Amino acid sequence: MRRDFADALESSEVNIMRDYINLFDFMWNSSRFDNGFVSMSAWDVIDEIFTPDFFGDTSVSLSDFDFRYGFDFPEPDDGVDLELLVILCEYVTNLLERSLASRRLYQGYISAFQNELKLIERIMDREGYRKAK
Repeated sequence: MRRDFADALESSEVNIMRDYINLFDFMWNSSRFDNGFVSMSAWDVIDEIFTPDFFGDTSVSLSDFDFRYGFDFPEPDDGVDLELLVILCEYVTNLLERSLASRRLYQGYISAFQNELKLIERIMDREGYRKAK
């Protein structure tokens, strides 16, 4: 029996690895944001505008923040599990929200950051998680 498009979408299973790869790629693929002069990743963009006000601590850069709090996400491999995906979603969500609230974020990144937040919400919804403040 032939499946239509709606049936295919409805019957798809959660793919933790695929979601992790997509989110990891968004954050660390240096060709994601190309302004004609330099290719940057979302992480690079956020690092450029990061201030201690992002999280109310004394981290002077995103790399300092990551080091202080032990945020070191591995390249996608067989060790990716739901817990790692959820932590990555929380990390990226917080950084994107702080970036969007910053007056230093270049206008050209706003739409991409908002779209990624919507994607993360769909991932978390599908996994049965809800956003909390």
